[in-house]
Amino acid sequence: MFGINALRPLVLFAASALMVGACADSGSNSNSNGLLPVAPPAVGTYPASAGEAQSWVDNRDDFMIRAHAWDVWASITASVGESDTPVWETWYSGNEIFVSDPDKGRRLFPDFENPVQFFHSGKAQSLAAGSVTSVNRYSPALGDAIWARGLNSSERLDAINETFNELDTPVINRAISTSEGIVDAALIALKPVFQIVDPNEPTAIPYWAGSAPSATTNTANPTPDTWKQCVVIDPSESLLPGEFVEMPCNGVTDLLEVVSWESFYSFRLTKEQAKDFGENAQNPGGDIGSDNQSSLDALEEMVKPGNMVLLVAMHVATKEIANWAWQTFWWGGPAALSVGSDLRPDAVKGVWRNYDMRAAYYMVESPDDLESAPHIAFNPYLETGLSGTFTREDGIVVDWTGVTSNCMTCHSLAGWQKNEDPNQNCFSFDNDSCGPPYRNNGFIDPASDYIFGGYTKLDFLWSLQARPE
Repeated sequence: MFGINALRPLVLFAASALMVGACADSGSNSNSNGLLPVAPPAVGTYPASAGEAQSWVDNRDDFMIRAHAWDVWASITASVGESDTPVWETWYSGNEIFVSDPDKGRRLFPDFENPVQFFHSGKAQSLAAGSVTSVNRYSPALGDAIWARGLNSSERLDAINETFNELDTPVINRAISTSEGIVDAALIALKPVFQIVDPNEPTAIPYWAGSAPSATTNTANPTPDTWKQCVVIDPSESLLPGEFVEMPCNGVTDLLEVVSWESFYSFRLTKEQAKDFGENAQNPGGDIGSDNQSSLDALEEMVKPGNMVLLVAMHVATKEIANWAWQTFWWGGPAALSVGSDLRPDAVKGVWRNYDMRAAYYMVESPDDLESAPHIAFNPYLETGLSGTFTREDGIVVDWTGVTSNCMTCHSLAGWQKNEDPNQNCFSFDNDSCGPPYRNNGFIDPASDYIFGGYTKLDFLWSLQARPE
C-alpha cells in the first residue's frame, strides 16, 4: 500500500494480539506478558451509566460524546501496574475465543485475517501489495460472555435462529445479547491496526489529513497509499526528529519532516512470534487471500525478528448504550496539522496523545427525524478503500463509499442465518446473499422485515458472524 523507504511496500495489518492464553482454559489465561486480562479502569466519565450516555445521544451532545470517547481511550490505554503494557494488550484475541479447543488459540503470531469491512465492499479494490487485515480484541467481560453463552459456536447460533423461526418470533425480538441487561460498560470490542517497518532504515509514513484533493489523489477512496503527506521515522536514529530529508511519499519525492518513532505505540517482533507466523501463515483457514488488501508474501517478508510494529489505528466499541458507543482512533501526524484531536484530556497519557478520534454514538443527525442526514464516522485506515451499492426497500440502487459510512449503522447489520450451502463463500466480494442487505449509513430499523427477516441480530458484532466454528 505504501512505500517502505523508496523500495518496498509498507505492510499494514489489523491484529488481535501477540499474546497467548485462552479465556476458556481455567489452568492458564495469562498472555505473553504473563499478565491476566485486566478490566478497563474507571477514567473520567467512563464508565457512563446507561441513562447518562443515552441522554448525550438523545440531545446530540457532541461535546460530551467526544469528551467521553477520550475517557474510554484513556481507560483502555492506561498502563498495567508498573509495566508499560496498556490494558487493552492484555485482552482476549479472536483465536482465544472462537475455537472449539482453547489450546488451539495459543499463538504468538498476530491473527492475520480479512477485516470484516472488506466483506461489505461491492468489489475488490485494485491495491498494491500491502496489508490491512483484521480480527478484534475483546475485554475480559466480553470474551467471557461470548464463551459462556456459546456465541462462538455456529451450531449454537443456528439453534437460536431456528428457534426464532419455529416460534415465529417478531423481527424486533430476533436478537441475541452479550450483556445480562440492556447495557454493560465492561463489554468492549477493539480492532487494532498495525504497520510493520524495518527498524534499520528510514521509512516514510503517510498520515491522514482529510479527503480533499490537497490531501489525497483519490477523493472517493482515499486509502493510505493515496495520501499526499508523509513523515519519516528512523528507529536506527541516523536521522533525528526535527530534521528534514528528501524521500518518496507514495511515489512523489518531497522534503519530509523526521518525527520520533516513539511517537507511535510500537513493539519489536520476537524470534518466536516471527517463527510462529511463518509456520502457520500458509494455513490460515482461507483468511488471507486475493480478496484481501494484503499479500501473504508481503506479510511474510516483513514479519521477521526485530522488525518494528507500529499501531496506526483502532476501532473501539463499548456497550454503554444498546447500540454500543463507537469511537475510532488513528495516528494523527504532526500536531499542527492534526484533525480530530479536540477535547483530548490530560488523562490520555504519553504516546496515546498522538492519536486522533471520531465518534459515532448515533446514526442520523436529528433525533426527531430518522430520515435526516446520516452521521458520518469512519477510520481512514479501515474504511477508505470500500465502495459498493445497496438496494433500498423501494428498489432504488444507491452507490456508496467508505468515506460516507457510519460505524453504528454498519455494525447494526450483523446478522446470522444458517448457511445451507457448505461450498458457498459468504465472505467474497461478489456474494451479497449471506447476510442482511448492507447499508453504509443512515438509520437502520431493527424491526425491518426487509433487512432482518429470517436472521438473528448479533448485538452489533460482525465477528460473531465471521468467526464461530
